[in-house]
Amino acid sequence: YERIEEPVIRVLKKDGTLTPFHREKLRSGIVKACCKRPVREEQLADIVTAIETQIFDRPDQLIESREIGELVLEHLK
Repeated sequence: YERIEEPVIRVLKKDGTLTPFHREKLRSGIVKACCKRPVREEQLADIVTAIETQIFDRPDQLIESREIGELVLEHLK
């Protein structure tokens, strides 16, 4: 069977370490940020999908954690 390979996106953290991007880690952070807010599960899923799409549409395979944070804030407004 043929499978589509997703590019491996690396996240550059503040301390200089590189870690692979994980959708579930992004989702759990957004859930924690919205725990006391009236945000539906569908809205959370849409936000995570939109951010993930923006990250994978980038030409390079390296993104800073700060940039991911900015994308999250932009979508939570």
